[in-house]
Amino acid sequence: MDKGRIIFLNGVTSSGKTSIVDVLQAREEYFDVLDEQGNKTGDIIERKEAHKKGICHRVIQVWVINSKNELLLQKRSANKDSCPNMWYVSLGGHIESKEDNRQTIIREFSEELGLDISNQIDEV
Repeated sequence: MDKGRIIFLNGVTSSGKTSIVDVLQAREEYFDVLDEQGNKTGDIIERKEAHKKGICHRVIQVWVINSKNELLLQKRSANKDSCPNMWYVSLGGHIESKEDNRQTIIREFSEELGLDISNQIDEV
């Protein structure tokens, strides 16, 4: 990557949807349950249950901007239940239980863009 910028947004969701393709390809993921203020309750829930029951959990979005101020976007798969074939942030995903923001960003860069940025990112 050139000397661009990475913008990280931390958020909460309770309305995630998963397509059959995602279910078949995904490993089991567990999330920290959040209260209405976004605080961890101490409970952990499996991804499919969190989405099915509308349980709040942590998510991230990362916006990659290069030195020319160009924004990297990706087009969502036609198989996605939410917003198929739509343009989306550079990358995004769920923050798994026991995972911090930095670990999630490194994992998502690897999963979604095939890039190892573990030596290029400090604390988030």
